[in-house]
Amino acid sequence: MSKPQNILVAAGAGEAKLPRQNYERIFTEYNIAGTPVPDAQFYNSVKSKRAMEGVDEFDIYGFLPGGCSYSNSDSVSVIVNFFDRHPLVGVVVCDMLLDYGGFKSYRYIHPESANNIPFFVNKSVVDQLNFEGGQDSIFKNQLETLKQSGHIIFHIAKPLLILKK
Repeated sequence: MSKPQNILVAAGAGEAKLPRQNYERIFTEYNIAGTPVPDAQFYNSVKSKRAMEGVDEFDIYGFLPGGCSYSNSDSVSVIVNFFDRHPLVGVVVCDMLLDYGGFKSYRYIHPESANNIPFFVNKSVVDQLNFEGGQDSIFKNQLETLKQSGHIIFHIAKPLLILKK
Protein backbone atom coordinates (compact mmCIF):
# COMPACT_ATOMS: atom_id res chain seq x y z
CA MET A 1 0.00 0.00 0.00
CA SER A 2 1.34 3.44 -0.88
CA LYS A 3 1.72 6.28 1.59
CA PRO A 4 -1.32 8.49 2.19
CA GLN A 5 -1.49 11.31 -0.35
CA ASN A 6 -1.77 14.90 0.86
CA ILE A 7 -4.15 16.90 -1.32
CA LEU A 8 -4.44 20.70 -1.43
CA VAL A 9 -7.65 22.07 -2.95
CA ALA A 10 -8.09 25.70 -4.01
CA ALA A 11 -11.73 26.84 -3.94
CA GLY A 12 -12.33 30.02 -5.94
CA ALA A 13 -14.34 33.08 -4.95
CA GLY A 14 -18.00 32.49 -4.36
CA GLU A 15 -19.99 30.28 -2.07
CA ALA A 16 -17.41 28.57 0.16
CA LYS A 17 -19.12 25.39 1.24
CA LEU A 18 -17.41 22.08 0.54
CA PRO A 19 -19.00 19.09 2.30
CA ARG A 20 -16.86 17.04 4.65
CA GLN A 21 -14.90 14.25 3.05
CA ASN A 22 -14.02 10.81 4.42
CA TYR A 23 -10.44 11.45 3.31
CA GLU A 24 -8.23 12.71 6.16
CA ARG A 25 -5.30 14.22 4.25
CA ILE A 26 -7.25 16.97 2.43
CA PHE A 27 -6.47 20.64 2.98
CA THR A 28 -8.62 23.36 1.42
CA GLU A 29 -7.87 27.03 0.83
CA TYR A 30 -10.72 29.42 0.04
CA ASN A 31 -10.57 32.71 -1.85
CA ILE A 32 -12.57 34.60 0.77
CA ALA A 33 -10.11 36.53 2.95
CA GLY A 34 -11.55 40.07 3.12
CA THR A 35 -12.11 41.05 -0.46
CA PRO A 36 -11.22 38.07 -2.64
CA VAL A 37 -8.34 38.53 -5.04
CA PRO A 38 -8.92 37.60 -8.70
CA ASP A 39 -9.15 33.81 -8.90
CA ALA A 40 -6.16 33.56 -11.28
CA GLN A 41 -3.93 35.23 -8.68
CA PHE A 42 -5.40 33.06 -5.91
CA TYR A 43 -4.89 29.78 -7.83
CA ASN A 44 -1.29 30.75 -8.67
CA SER A 45 -0.55 31.42 -4.99
CA VAL A 46 -2.06 28.08 -3.92
CA LYS A 47 -0.23 26.07 -6.58
CA SER A 48 3.04 27.50 -5.27
CA LYS A 49 2.52 26.04 -1.79
CA ARG A 50 4.68 23.02 -1.16
CA ALA A 51 4.00 22.52 2.55
CA MET A 52 2.15 23.92 5.55
CA GLU A 53 2.13 23.27 9.27
CA GLY A 54 1.80 19.54 9.78
CA VAL A 55 2.33 18.69 6.08
CA ASP A 56 5.75 18.08 4.57
CA GLU A 57 4.54 18.16 0.97
CA PHE A 58 1.41 18.03 -1.16
CA ASP A 59 1.04 15.19 -3.64
CA ILE A 60 -2.12 16.32 -5.47
CA TYR A 61 -3.53 19.79 -6.14
CA GLY A 62 -7.17 20.51 -7.00
CA PHE A 63 -8.61 23.66 -8.53
CA LEU A 64 -12.34 24.34 -8.12
CA PRO A 65 -14.39 27.41 -9.04
CA GLY A 66 -16.55 29.15 -6.46
CA GLY A 67 -19.91 27.44 -6.08
CA CYS A 68 -18.40 23.99 -6.60
CA SER A 69 -18.80 21.19 -4.08
CA TYR A 70 -18.28 17.45 -3.77
CA SER A 71 -21.20 15.22 -4.74
CA ASN A 72 -20.59 12.78 -1.90
CA SER A 73 -18.34 12.20 1.11
CA ASP A 74 -16.01 9.87 -0.83
CA SER A 75 -15.33 12.12 -3.86
CA VAL A 76 -11.76 12.96 -2.83
CA SER A 77 -10.97 9.31 -2.00
CA VAL A 78 -12.02 8.29 -5.52
CA ILE A 79 -9.76 10.99 -7.03
CA VAL A 80 -6.76 10.05 -4.86
CA ASN A 81 -7.24 6.33 -5.64
CA PHE A 82 -7.25 7.18 -9.35
CA PHE A 83 -3.91 9.00 -9.04
CA ASP A 84 -2.52 5.99 -7.12
CA ARG A 85 -3.21 3.65 -10.05
CA HIS A 86 -0.15 4.67 -12.06
CA PRO A 87 2.68 7.23 -11.73
CA LEU A 88 1.91 8.64 -15.21
CA VAL A 89 -1.50 9.90 -14.07
CA GLY A 90 -0.78 13.62 -13.94
CA VAL A 91 -4.09 15.37 -14.72
CA VAL A 92 -7.58 14.21 -13.75
CA VAL A 93 -11.08 15.53 -14.49
CA CYS A 94 -14.41 13.98 -13.57
CA ASP A 95 -18.04 14.15 -14.54
CA MET A 96 -20.18 16.69 -12.69
CA LEU A 97 -23.70 17.47 -11.64
CA LEU A 98 -24.91 20.95 -12.58
CA ASP A 99 -27.15 22.38 -9.85
CA TYR A 100 -29.82 24.73 -11.18
CA GLY A 101 -31.53 25.16 -7.82
CA GLY A 102 -34.69 23.18 -8.52
CA PHE A 103 -32.98 20.29 -10.29
CA LYS A 104 -29.57 18.78 -11.04
CA SER A 105 -28.33 17.80 -14.47
CA TYR A 106 -25.58 15.25 -15.21
CA ARG A 107 -22.68 16.62 -17.27
CA TYR A 108 -20.48 14.07 -18.98
CA ILE A 109 -16.97 15.39 -19.49
CA HIS A 110 -15.00 14.45 -22.57
CA PRO A 111 -11.35 15.00 -21.66
CA GLU A 112 -10.30 15.87 -25.21
CA SER A 113 -12.88 18.66 -25.58
CA ALA A 114 -12.19 22.25 -24.65
CA ASN A 115 -13.77 22.32 -21.20
CA ASN A 116 -13.66 25.06 -18.58
CA ILE A 117 -13.93 22.58 -15.72
CA PRO A 118 -12.32 21.91 -12.34
CA PHE A 119 -9.32 19.60 -12.39
CA PHE A 120 -6.70 17.90 -10.22
CA VAL A 121 -2.97 17.51 -10.91
CA ASN A 122 -0.07 15.52 -9.54
CA LYS A 123 2.74 17.47 -7.84
CA SER A 124 4.97 16.66 -10.84
CA VAL A 125 2.64 18.74 -13.05
CA VAL A 126 1.71 21.68 -10.80
CA ASP A 127 4.71 23.85 -11.76
CA GLN A 128 3.52 23.86 -15.38
CA LEU A 129 0.38 25.77 -14.41
CA ASN A 130 0.08 29.53 -14.79
CA PHE A 131 -3.48 30.71 -14.25
CA GLU A 132 -4.58 33.70 -16.35
CA GLY A 133 -7.80 35.11 -17.70
CA GLY A 134 -11.33 35.34 -16.47
CA GLN A 135 -13.73 32.77 -15.08
CA ASP A 136 -14.99 31.85 -18.55
CA SER A 137 -11.66 30.35 -19.59
CA ILE A 138 -9.36 30.04 -16.58
CA PHE A 139 -9.50 26.22 -16.35
CA LYS A 140 -9.90 25.62 -20.08
CA ASN A 141 -6.66 27.52 -20.79
CA GLN A 142 -4.75 25.40 -18.27
CA LEU A 143 -6.12 22.10 -19.56
CA GLU A 144 -5.32 23.09 -23.17
CA THR A 145 -1.76 24.03 -22.20
CA LEU A 146 -1.28 20.74 -20.37
CA LYS A 147 -2.59 18.77 -23.39
CA GLN A 148 -0.29 20.70 -25.75
CA SER A 149 2.70 19.87 -23.55
CA GLY A 150 1.93 16.15 -23.88
CA HIS A 151 -0.11 15.40 -20.76
CA ILE A 152 -3.01 13.02 -21.02
CA ILE A 153 -6.18 14.31 -19.35
CA PHE A 154 -7.54 11.30 -17.47
CA HIS A 155 -11.27 11.10 -16.93
CA ILE A 156 -13.23 9.62 -14.01
CA ALA A 157 -16.68 8.72 -15.33
CA LYS A 158 -18.49 9.50 -12.07
CA PRO A 159 -20.07 12.80 -11.02
CA LEU A 160 -17.77 13.62 -8.11
CA LEU A 161 -18.40 17.39 -8.16
CA ILE A 162 -21.48 19.62 -8.15
CA LEU A 163 -21.31 23.00 -9.86
CA LYS A 164 -23.92 25.58 -8.90
CA LYS A 165 -25.33 27.39 -11.94
